This record gives sequence, structure tokens and C-alpha cells, in this order.
Amino acid sequence: EKQRLYRQRKELLEAKEAVGSVYSLADEAYRAYDKAEGWSTVDTFFGGGLLSDMAKYSNIDDADEAVRRMNGAAHRLEKELKDVNLAFDGYIDTIDSSSRFFDIAFDNIFSDWSIRDRIGGNLEQLEGYMNRLASLEDRLNAELKSIDSKLKKLT
Repeated sequence: EKQRLYRQRKELLEAKEAVGSVYSLADEAYRAYDKAEGWSTVDTFFGGGLLSDMAKYSNIDDADEAVRRMNGAAHRLEKELKDVNLAFDGYIDTIDSSSRFFDIAFDNIFSDWSIRDRIGGNLEQLEGYMNRLASLEDRLNAELKSIDSKLKKLT
């Protein structure tokens, strides 16, 4: 019984570490999209032009890269959670290059607004995603606490 509990505890700790990795990358993406949203506001409402487009897309590139890494880490998280009979799914989309081309080529209120909406949508998705990760971490912590309590009774 003790050995089984120790193995289960080890798997829970690995799952918790994977949750932390995904959360950290989601937070990185959120912060970059948040900066991009600021530049998008400048571009949309204040006629930012090429300079604000460059700043906006630099932040979008950073966010998209973090999302790609986060999605890879989420795949690892799914595997770790299977070991403890839990499930978590969900991936975040990046902002595609055709949207970028449309925004830069036409550079008008409609293209600016469209990109601003996409950024806002990604921010909302990430916020929900991060809340789900926090709930998952709480559940893993509760499982660890239960196992630690059982182990304490066995010693």
C-alpha cells in the first residue's frame, strides 16, 4: 500500500509540475497579447501607422511563440494527467499570417478592428484557460494532501 501511495504521489507531483509549466507559458502569452492589444488600440483609434503595426506584431509574434510552446507543454500535461486518471484538454489558436497581411496591406479601421478583436478573443481564451489550470492545480494539491495524510497514518 505504501509503495502504491508513493508512486501515486510522484505522479501527482509530475502532473503539478506540468501544470506549472503550461500556466507559466500561458501567462507569458497573455502578457504579450495584452501589450499587442495596447498597440492595436493606438493603431485603431489614433492612426498609429507602420510604427504601431510593427510594435503590435512584434508582441503578437512573442505571444504566438509562447502559445505554440504552451500547446506543446499542454500535450505533455495531458500525458502526465493520464497517469493520475485526470483529463485536461484545450489549445489556443495563434493569429494567422493572412490576418496580418490583410491588416498591414489595407491598414484601415476595419482591418485594425478585426485584429484588435482577435487579440481580445485570445486574451479571453487565455484567461479562461489559466483559470482552468489553477482549478486543476487545486485539485492536484487536494489529492497530494490526501495521499500525504494516508502515508502519515501508515508510518
